[in-house]
Amino acid sequence: MEIAKALAADARVIIMDEPTSSLTDEEVRHLFKVINELTAAGIGIVYISHKLKEIAVIGDRVSVLKDGKHVGTFDAKTTPTRTLISSMVGREIDSGRPDDSNVRREQSVLQVSHLSSVDGRVKDVSFELCRGEILGFAGLMGSGRSELMEVIFGARKRSGGSVTLNGRDVTVKTPYQAVKAGMAFVTEDRRQTGFFHNFSIAENISIVPFIRDTRRQISLARIDLPLERQFGQTYVQRLRIRCASPQQNITELSGGNQQKAIIAKWLAARCDLFIFDEPTRGIDIGAKSEIYNLMRELADAGKSILMVSSELPELLAVCNRIAVYKDGGIADILPNRDATEEDIMRIAMA
Repeated sequence: MEIAKALAADARVIIMDEPTSSLTDEEVRHLFKVINELTAAGIGIVYISHKLKEIAVIGDRVSVLKDGKHVGTFDAKTTPTRTLISSMVGREIDSGRPDDSNVRREQSVLQVSHLSSVDGRVKDVSFELCRGEILGFAGLMGSGRSELMEVIFGARKRSGGSVTLNGRDVTVKTPYQAVKAGMAFVTEDRRQTGFFHNFSIAENISIVPFIRDTRRQISLARIDLPLERQFGQTYVQRLRIRCASPQQNITELSGGNQQKAIIAKWLAARCDLFIFDEPTRGIDIGAKSEIYNLMRELADAGKSILMVSSELPELLAVCNRIAVYKDGGIADILPNRDATEEDIMRIAMA
């Protein structure tokens, strides 16, 4: 529709900013076909994307920007991906597979048993998560991965099953109960459900630990303002959140820095279970690398992590095991060492 509007206005140059961030693979292929038709007709396309594979498919030239400055322009077809990444972040990025040595297989932290949702999007799901483990969830868009995470966190109604965390039943009915139980949820859509738009960075970071620690309903009169400032300063420094100050409004940050502030609030709440739903969507490759490293640090420290991602390379780079999700349930769980993108897609589409 947006492309049609641009053509109706007789546009000779069309700017597309992250146009595939919420598209299925089939929709992406159709978009690329349209782009090729437009360029063949003499229309120029400025295509902004963090997905480097797309640039190689449809681009002629690729310009790299870092901190608002032009780093360089390269041939999109022949320039190695690692060269572009190094130009974007100023260093080499480790894209190897995770080390399983810190996973404590004998310590089962999370047990999900026969979990189902009222709306039928989650159907009789069972799995276990060990201490220090990152369990990834792969699957086609609409398969129900995000819905499963919402049921675990109490954001979607459960019709049956149970959830046990550290030996305690935490089959919660609301996100408030989940926070109290020590669960963290970095949601898929950070702008809609990730932060309070009218709050500063410090206020957003401190709100969850305040909720978890208070025995009564939280109110502005009970907020410890010095502690709020301390939370803000500590986690801005720890996660290297780029901002003017912790008192800056969170909406003024880049997507990557907003995501780090969201993660910071859960770190401040000392959660045991972390759920990351599409944690790197719409952020640059440098911020992605920082979030991957942070997830590994959490796992190394004994935290347990569930990760949903539509990008198979990042699941293979971060997760110890990968659950392939299909039609509301787990079709198979693969150890990272045995998993390939082809195997995951074959199971998801079978």
